[in-house]
Amino acid sequence: MIDVAFTRWDAVLVVVVTLQSLAMAYAESPKWKRLFLTLPLPFTVIVLSVGRPIDGSNFLSILVLFAYTQLCRVLHARLGTPIVFTIALGVAFYTVTGFVLADLVPTGDRAFWIGSIIIVAIGFALHFALKRVDETPIRTTLPLRAKLPILLAVSTLLVLLKNGLQGFAGFFPLVSVIAAYETRTTLWTLAKPAPILMITLTPMLIVARLVQEPYGLGTGMAAGWIAFLFALLPFWLSEKNTIEQNKM
Repeated sequence: MIDVAFTRWDAVLVVVVTLQSLAMAYAESPKWKRLFLTLPLPFTVIVLSVGRPIDGSNFLSILVLFAYTQLCRVLHARLGTPIVFTIALGVAFYTVTGFVLADLVPTGDRAFWIGSIIIVAIGFALHFALKRVDETPIRTTLPLRAKLPILLAVSTLLVLLKNGLQGFAGFFPLVSVIAAYETRTTLWTLAKPAPILMITLTPMLIVARLVQEPYGLGTGMAAGWIAFLFALLPFWLSEKNTIEQNKM
């Protein structure tokens, strides 16, 4: 049975998702949009809210998130499916997949370490295999009063689903739902961060798992964030250098 009680962590989640989504929506540069999409702020809040230790299901959920971004890109950009219907199908795909796999993924050390190796390998392969596409700068024109109800509705949906999704709740495409709509004219901006997430979140999850047992989940997540930022820095600097070279 899914617990639908609204806790203080759920309130924090609504605030975090709202602020991150607004930052992404009102940022015109695709580079900044990708940065905001890469930050695992909702994941952190959800993990602390659910209180479930880091395990192998977190790695598999990143792959499902990548599949969500590609599904949105193919349905809308290639097949011409209306963006709202595309997002609905994407959310349904993630939700159903998460519910099905939540109880099937082993939570032991072996599954975790195998998952970490696989996800990093896939991340690097996708990062170098995906061709770079020119992205059109886009900034939302929707007023804040119209955007907030959407964010609140999506956040409420996650609150209802997160316990049932277990380890898959952390990467539920909460901000990505808003991002899919905001980047509907250039969905590469939505898809590109996924391989980088695979690479940068792996050290975060590893450190969090190692630290959570002796010091608790909260300390583990804090230490994991340090590992994440160190892993993200080379990609951010590379992106910055590429943009500066293109301006020359």
